[in-house]
Amino acid sequence: MRTARREGVRAGLLRPRVLWPFPDTAVRRAAAQARAVVVAEMNLGQWSREVERVVGDRVPILAVHQVNSTPIEPDRILGEVHQALEAVPVSARRTS
Repeated sequence: MRTARREGVRAGLLRPRVLWPFPDTAVRRAAAQARAVVVAEMNLGQWSREVERVVGDRVPILAVHQVNSTPIEPDRILGEVHQALEAVPVSARRTS
């Protein structure tokens, strides 16, 4: 998030304290302020499916999954942030 902001991207972070029960309200509120959502998770996508369920098709959702027990590289997540921005129509984009 900090790197994206340094690059001029208005990025935010939702870091839930619990995974279950799923924080529907917090995810819905965060997505309401977003032009796209990137879900980075070290599993097979269980959380991104829940985000899709709550957010629906209001914003593009890109998922970054990794299951090999090594942390997801920040550059990979940042690449998905840039890809998510490309999925947003120019008229809906916001920059710094």
